[in-house]
Amino acid sequence: MDYRLDEEQEAFVAEVRRFLDEELSREVVREVAGDERMGPHAKAFLRKMATKRWLSVSWPEQWGGLGRSPIERYLLSEELAYHGAPGAATSNAGGRIVAPVVIMFGTPEQKDRFLPPIARGEIDFALGYTEPEAGSDLASLQMRAELEGDHYVITGQKLFSTACHFAEYHWLAARTDPEAPKHRGISLFIVDLKSPGVTIEPIWTMAGERTNAVFYDQVRVPRENLIGQPNQGFYLLAKALEFERMFVTGDLRRYFDRLVGYMRERKDDSPTAADDRLARHRVAQLAIELQVCKQLSARVAWQLTVGDSSGREASVVKLFKTELAQRMSQVGLRVMGLYGQLQRGDARAPLNGRAEKFYRQSVSSTITGGTSEIQRNVIATRGLGLPR
Repeated sequence: MDYRLDEEQEAFVAEVRRFLDEELSREVVREVAGDERMGPHAKAFLRKMATKRWLSVSWPEQWGGLGRSPIERYLLSEELAYHGAPGAATSNAGGRIVAPVVIMFGTPEQKDRFLPPIARGEIDFALGYTEPEAGSDLASLQMRAELEGDHYVITGQKLFSTACHFAEYHWLAARTDPEAPKHRGISLFIVDLKSPGVTIEPIWTMAGERTNAVFYDQVRVPRENLIGQPNQGFYLLAKALEFERMFVTGDLRRYFDRLVGYMRERKDDSPTAADDRLARHRVAQLAIELQVCKQLSARVAWQLTVGDSSGREASVVKLFKTELAQRMSQVGLRVMGLYGQLQRGDARAPLNGRAEKFYRQSVSSTITGGTSEIQRNVIATRGLGLPR
């Protein structure tokens, strides 16, 4: 692939940067970085993005999109992540993940019902995959959905549905045929999170951020909210994961740039971290790995653009990026010394406590979205042809 951007893509990136300079306020960034990850300012910002059709940038124009390629979605997400704006991760799951699957497999009525409000930023989705006994092995999920007349009655529990406390709908995988082989008895639903019988309870991570446990107690979901055919949901999930696993490096680049800026600072005539040769070598190594990660990420976007399967390469990016985040967080704390452990709000904390928060955030990154062990299994079996 050619990693250089063409003139149209360069112009698109420039337009995104101008928009962020004008519209991205401190309040929006603060809400996205906060424990709840969303708030009124961030939602208003997403609606402004919607007016430019950036929540639906790679959809066909007939469904309210710009008709751009996944490359443009990747470029947009890179800029959003670098500037700490919403829309690159956690939020806009509807535009990034749900809508492309609905466009491919949904009924005309489902497209008319869900796509326009997603594109306008009026509704968003939380992902309902993980269960207490089904994490990286999604095919083991046990939430039951039984057909009764014109409704499915759903009972069970989901874990780590991060956006459920601010999203309107659940993109839910449930078992509709318990007798079928585990990959063939799963169906995919869109569920209104205000439905009777849905209970959302917070789970607070070690980074102080909110995710959720969601309980379904005899929740009745209209039959027309089934996406695709019954018992074919696992294959739709695989397609949804392809759209989800366009991992960008903007968040890492932002932290790295701030770390390097900190090392360059000099107060009076005292030595700085930049005078430490070992620290310089470690940061130089991070710069190399960050560039590698960015190129790997761009390759996945290119594969989605040309129609190649990106399963193996997406696992490579996910594994490399999340483990790089942990290495980067460790180097950051070493460079800043004991002061790096101070939390946000302490006047003595370098980067307003960002190093300490980033360290805690990085711990779960190799678990969520598929553990590092699972990613290595995918690379070994699908990439290298090794036996299971």
